[in-house]
Amino acid sequence: MGGTTKLPLEAAEIIAAAFVHHLSPYAERIEVAGSIRRKKPEVGDIEIVMIPKLHQDKDMFGEVCGPMLTSYDEGIASYIRCETPLRLNDSEPERKPALERLNNGERYLKLYETVNEVQIDLFIVLSPAQWGPIISIRTGSAEFSKRLVTALKVKDMRCEDGRVLTKGGNQIDCPNEIDFFRACGMKMIDPVNR
Repeated sequence: MGGTTKLPLEAAEIIAAAFVHHLSPYAERIEVAGSIRRKKPEVGDIEIVMIPKLHQDKDMFGEVCGPMLTSYDEGIASYIRCETPLRLNDSEPERKPALERLNNGERYLKLYETVNEVQIDLFIVLSPAQWGPIISIRTGSAEFSKRLVTALKVKDMRCEDGRVLTKGGNQIDCPNEIDFFRACGMKMIDPVNR
């Protein structure tokens, strides 16, 4: 699974759009990142960044009980249940689940889309993590992301758990990508130029 096979950009964009479509009802914000966002001609895996909608269960009296919960699993289940999973080739498919979970973390899910044989990495932005650092780093490239993190270190800051921290441990607010670039001391650079 997740070998060296790459998909053409157009095919990867279609799969990513279908996945995002199924998760959108469960997201405050969701966006395709990685090499698709950078418009690379070939894509090795699909990266999605998502801020899930949060909710808390209520007891029979309407009182909040229990921890904050996310419901993005329902979106993943919706993708799996899709009666006619998106097939990008004309071959007759064997019967197999549309998606397999390779890991099941709270902030990162590694999934394998078995129909088109591509890995989908879902990065979940949960507080105190922020959108800006995660979408920037997950858009990449790896070399470019390293440059961003190095720029923070030069300013006595660090990127940790999806947030920017000063040397003293105070968080720098980076709710958007441009805020993260400012924290790094850089002008915003369009994803296709990264």
